[in-house]
Amino acid sequence: MSDHETPPDDKADNKTGEAGPEPRWREDGALVSDRFGDVYFSRDGGLDETRHVFLKGCGLPERWQSRDRFTIAETGFGTGLNMLATWQAFRDSPGQCRQLNLISVEAYPLTRSDMTRALDEWPELGDLRAGLLAQYPPPEPGVHRLVFDGGRVCLTLLIGEAAAMFGQLRARVDAWFLDGFSPSKNPEMWREEVMDQVARLSAPDAVAASFTVARAVRDRLSARGFACNKAPGFGRKRDMLVAHREVLIRPEPLPDRRFAIIGAGIAGSAMAAALAARGQAVTVIDPHPGLERAASGNPVGIVMPRLHLGDDPVSDFNRSAWRFATAWYDRLPPVDGAPALTDCGVLQLARDADEAARFQRLARLPNVASRSGTVVDGEQVHFLTGTRNEHGGLWLPEAGWVRPHRLCQALRQHEAITVVDKAVARIRPSDSGWDLFDATGEVILSADVVIVANGLDSRLYPQLDWQPLRPKRGQITELVAEAGHGPNCITTFGHYLSPVIDGRRIVGASYDRWDDAIPANWPDVRDDSDDGNRAALAAAMPALAGMLRHVIGSRAALRATTPDHLPLAGSAPDPEDIAAVLPGLYLLTGLGSTGLVTAPLCAETICASLFDEPLPMADTTSAAIAPARFLERVAKRGQVTV
Repeated sequence: MSDHETPPDDKADNKTGEAGPEPRWREDGALVSDRFGDVYFSRDGGLDETRHVFLKGCGLPERWQSRDRFTIAETGFGTGLNMLATWQAFRDSPGQCRQLNLISVEAYPLTRSDMTRALDEWPELGDLRAGLLAQYPPPEPGVHRLVFDGGRVCLTLLIGEAAAMFGQLRARVDAWFLDGFSPSKNPEMWREEVMDQVARLSAPDAVAASFTVARAVRDRLSARGFACNKAPGFGRKRDMLVAHREVLIRPEPLPDRRFAIIGAGIAGSAMAAALAARGQAVTVIDPHPGLERAASGNPVGIVMPRLHLGDDPVSDFNRSAWRFATAWYDRLPPVDGAPALTDCGVLQLARDADEAARFQRLARLPNVASRSGTVVDGEQVHFLTGTRNEHGGLWLPEAGWVRPHRLCQALRQHEAITVVDKAVARIRPSDSGWDLFDATGEVILSADVVIVANGLDSRLYPQLDWQPLRPKRGQITELVAEAGHGPNCITTFGHYLSPVIDGRRIVGASYDRWDDAIPANWPDVRDDSDDGNRAALAAAMPALAGMLRHVIGSRAALRATTPDHLPLAGSAPDPEDIAAVLPGLYLLTGLGSTGLVTAPLCAETICASLFDEPLPMADTTSAAIAPARFLERVAKRGQVTV
């Protein structure tokens, strides 16, 4: 059987599904947008122009040097030159600033090849250029979070029309780079609706800079509380624009806080890593650290997108989670000397004609097509798996598998993370935050911020017993296997089959009802669950199932699921007053069977709230995973819809 990573006729080199503004390279080396009839950067010194107009115009780097965190937003990402110049300046002179947040919007993203050629103009950008190009995402509409320098520099790249994308954003912007093509050639970027969002997102002491001094731009900024002044321009341009918010209020720096996380599974471990990346000391508390009890303790976990047709909060969250997870796994250091994610690809087998038709529609989604996802026919299925399937399937080459228990341990191996092997029996607010008690009534520790990430057990605390979490039992079955027989990728068919890993294949997982509201005992393995897993494999891949007859192990665990199939990630509401929150208490649970994909984005979202950072997803999507939504539904309807 041939290498599974390149099935016949797969258009794998069209990695990004790239489409843009039909840029054109002139003979003099300038990159021109035919759509707007304008150049992307000045041939007279594009990098120097960026430093003069945007950095100097916004008083940078001086303004961020005295801040704990600083946020810059840009209208028009283009070649990424402004972002790279800013990142370089931050590296050279950060002052006391711990984190630089960059936001940029782009309706017509360049291809990676055009961006590479454009940035070749400035070899002095060196590893910064390489770092951006390595993470530059496919042109999927939506919010993309790119993380650099170990979390000290974050780029939130919004792909879509400016007013619409800024309208979905929650952020506090300290400086604006008003870029994009000139107002006469791209009036859409400078219209009233965009300026409304500039004003809405601006901090009280925000500063904006632009190469244009067009009267319409000045008038629109002035009408929104900016004092506009002309300043000396760059090169042949006599003037540029500098605008200050007229209410000059300096934000108070965020105080240092003590962070505690209850739970050491993938939710708690991803949360701890996200906090540590921001320079925060954090304590993770779990009675069995390193022996993850729930699905995080499985020997193999599947990392693949949960694909949806339609446009609703569930679809948008899962698209955002997959975008973030693919970049997150790429950034992780090796685990046990190997990449954290083995991206062997996932083949979803179509079980009937209706599912095959659904796969055809899914393959046209931007987050599938732009990542080389494609429909495969029966011949290609046989090439990938060695089995016959008349209905074909859906091939997702960027998906794969991880070792969840080792991944969790690796995420917690940071000098800022302390692990305490105790069970938290009770949490109670105190004058200084929250006290966490063990079963004897002794205080384990006190913290200003507590993130509860221990799955179903989170309901044991009276403040959180309202959660409509539902346990679902899952069992995996380990089978003796030999390399050379069967697929080298993950294959799904309602259940899933792993490639050969350490001389075994894993088939799973059952999805059984579990009636205990709060389980007193962890589920035992059951023969009927093994039988069900093997029967599903035999129905989908009968020839291979005949070679996999010897069960060498099984494992059962409980998943915490929610009625709307979305996690609980954010501030814990006050059950006595759902319009309020319990200060310093956060939830990260209800991840179901998708935690390996959704936990990283959920953790990033909670950090955005904690540190006043730009949200890594649309504001409406963040609201859809807010824990308070269930109590709001109770108040509105009298019951939670299940």
